[in-house]
Amino acid sequence: MKPKFRRATREDVPQIVRMLADDFLGAQRERFEDPLPESYFRAFDEIDQDPHNELVVAELDGAVVGTLQLTFTPSLSYQGGRRATVESVRVDAPFRGAGIGKELMRFAIERAKAENCVSV
Repeated sequence: MKPKFRRATREDVPQIVRMLADDFLGAQRERFEDPLPESYFRAFDEIDQDPHNELVVAELDGAVVGTLQLTFTPSLSYQGGRRATVESVRVDAPFRGAGIGKELMRFAIERAKAENCVSV
């Protein structure tokens, strides 16, 4: 099954935070609780309103199974070329090893190409 990719919505924030908290480092720095701390929603709003940032989710059968953040940065290097940075890549534990992370990275590379980035 190939996941569908889309921009995250505010409703996706709890699932994203759950995935971010589901590893050794994330468990130490994230607070996945109910209710979710408002700081996550403020950060989402800032990312969502920034035209140089995209928070992306991967879906299978309507369920969020992966995420990443993509940032487009202007640069003087590469003769003023634009760069793409990929971070916070996570795949939901039951779906790890199924190629979703690979598909997320392929998606990020294609988005970077569409934005005329010279590097990822």
